[in-house]
This record gives sequence, structure tokens and C-alpha cells, in this order.
Amino acid sequence: LSIVGVLLIRKHKRHGKKKYPPYAPGGIWENTNLRLTRPYWMLDVARTLQTSLFQIHLPAIPPKSLIAVGETIAFRALLTDPLTRKPDMYMMFRGIYGGAPSMFTTDGPQWHAKRKTIAPAFSSNHIRRMTRVAMEKTEEWIWRQRALTKGESFDFDVSEEISRVVLLALSKTAFEYEMSDEEKDSFGHEMKLALTEFALKDAVYPLRGLLGRFIPKRRRAQAASRKLMLLATKIMNAYRNKEPSNKGTILQLIMESEAFPTEEEKAAQLLEMLLAGQDTTAYSIAFILIELARSPNEQTKLRESLSGLSPDNWTSSKCLQRVVKEGMRLH
Repeated sequence: LSIVGVLLIRKHKRHGKKKYPPYAPGGIWENTNLRLTRPYWMLDVARTLQTSLFQIHLPAIPPKSLIAVGETIAFRALLTDPLTRKPDMYMMFRGIYGGAPSMFTTDGPQWHAKRKTIAPAFSSNHIRRMTRVAMEKTEEWIWRQRALTKGESFDFDVSEEISRVVLLALSKTAFEYEMSDEEKDSFGHEMKLALTEFALKDAVYPLRGLLGRFIPKRRRAQAASRKLMLLATKIMNAYRNKEPSNKGTILQLIMESEAFPTEEEKAAQLLEMLLAGQDTTAYSIAFILIELARSPNEQTKLRESLSGLSPDNWTSSKCLQRVVKEGMRLH
């Protein structure tokens, strides 16, 4: 998927010679329905309008519009401008965390403090450790599947399986916590319910939050949020009950920093790191694996390139770098 940045702004009338991006074809409810049912709809709009910068009607009072920014130069300018503030729609993610603030959902000094606290966990040493654990979990999955199928070929949902592997690796390296099969399945199910309600539907239906008590799916999503926070609390308690084996992990930095003063904020940040680390990594890998399966010649070249290197040095493979970049470009 192309990178799409989304900013929520008030719908303005033109003033003087100022120009605003064109609107996506269709009315408010058509736009709303397509955003919910067609994940590639924004790409279709960009092709139709011949621009990756456009507005989308929102059902809101007062009227608001969503501006999709798919142009890399404009997107970078927005992110690096010190006056840029996160759009209101980012705050909707707090519903997943029971309303608690997190790095992704804060601005200004709070955001800088949280970001500065967590940054050391992404040093090269920690990244290498995460990579080794991810490889171990992948090997475990391969041998388990071979044992179950007795060496015969089998079909599987690559996104689902890779998501589980990444979740296990992330949980072990970032939080030094071994998730059970029940916890893995519960996390995936409850997070999907919460994301759909708070991050997707709230953005499309701004009045949905006011009517939440009358909507069964909303109440179920709120229950999902509570279950997720309970899992985060369990991970935090496990940390307190044992001596950490690795210094500078994400969990240790969160637990010992004043940037996260309450238990709710600590739990919210833990869940945010699980969500951000699992989905982005897992689906990127899944799409790349699908493309390699479609291109056996490229698969052979990659295997030959990696076979001449130790696993710790795989990142130096030019072939692997090209495969990853092409996979990211395509998806």
C-alpha cells in the first residue's frame, strides 16, 4: 500500500487566492460507505483525480473533511514542521486503551518525553536481539508445522501465521513475557474489535461515541478494551515479580520512567507498542512472502544470497534489501 497520511481539519471556504485540494467523487454517505468496505478506495480516488492529495467528506456537525496526503514530499513536510499538531482522529485510538494517553495520541512536551524515554529500546543491540528471537520463533513454527503435516505440503494464511510469530517475538523481546496460545488468540481478536470500533468507525461516524451506550457493537468494543488493558496489566505484574534479564527493554523503560506516571498510561503505551510493532511488521513480511511465492526465480536468488551469510549478517545482503524495498513499494 502507498503511504497515506491523514489529517482531520475543519472544512473551510476559500479565502482570497488560497486553494484547497479537490474532493473525492461522491457524497458524504457514499464516501463513508466506501471507506468502510473498500480498503483500496483511497488509491482508486488518487488515480481518478490524478493526485494523491484530496479531501473526503465526513458526516459531522459542524462540517469537516478528511485530507488524504499520499505525496511523500508533502507528507514529510507536514511531519517535520514544528507547528504540525496531530489530528483529532489520532485521539480516537485512546478508546482502545480505555481513554489513557499514549505517545501516539499526545502532542507537545508530553509526546517528546514519551518518545525520548522509549527511543533507547531501538538501539542496534536490541534490534539484533529482536531479530534473533524472531528467527527462533519462525524456526519453531516451521518445525511444528512439519510435525503436524508429517513433512507434506500444506496451505496456510500467511498474514495470520506471521502475525502470531511477530507477536510472540515482540512480547518476548520487548516485554520479556511469554504469551500463551490463549493470550495470543485473545489479543488478536479483542484488538480487531477495538480497532474497528474506535479507530475506524469513530473516524467515519463522528457522532457514534455519543450514542455508544445504545449500540451493542460499541459496548462489545469497550469490553475488548478492558480485556486488552487487563493483559497489559498482567505483563506489567510479571515484570515486577521477576528480575529483568535484559536492560533497556521497552517495558523496563516504560515502567521506570516518569513520562508514564500512572498505571493506565503504562498499560496504554505497552498496548500501543504491541499494536504498532505487530501489524506493521507482520503484514509487510506477509506481503513480501506472497510476492516471493509468485516469483520463484527471485526466491532462488534470495536463498542463494542468504546461504552465503550468517543470519546475523543477512541485513547486509543487497538481494534481501532489494526484495524488501520492492515488497514495500508494491504494498
